[in-house]
Amino acid sequence: MGIVGVDCMNEEIEKKAKELGKAIASSEEYKRYVEAREEVERDEKMQELFGRYEQLRDEFYQALESGQGNEELLGKIDALEKEISSNPKMKEYMEAEANFKKLIDKVNEKIAEGIQE
Repeated sequence: MGIVGVDCMNEEIEKKAKELGKAIASSEEYKRYVEAREEVERDEKMQELFGRYEQLRDEFYQALESGQGNEELLGKIDALEKEISSNPKMKEYMEAEANFKKLIDKVNEKIAEGIQE
C-alpha cells in the first residue's frame, strides 16, 4: 500500500501525461508524420527497395563475418540508400519525422524546465 498523498499525486501526473499524449496526437506534426509513414508503407516500390536493402545488408554482414570485405556489395548498398532517400515519399517521411522529433524534444525541454523550477 502506498502513501495516500503520493497515490493522488501519481494519479494527477498520469492524468496530465494522458492529456499531453492526446495533445501530441492531435498536433499537425504527429498527423503529418503518421500520414507520411503510412504512404511509405503502402508504396510497393518502397517496400521492394527496403527488401533489397535488407538482403544486401545481410549479404554484406555475412561476407564480413567470413573475413571477406566486399566493396562491390558496399557500393550496391550505398547506391540503394541514395535511391531510397531520394524518393519523394521517403523525403516527405524523413522531413515529417524530423519535425515530429523537434516537437517531442521541445516537450521534453518543457518537462525538464518544470522539474527544475
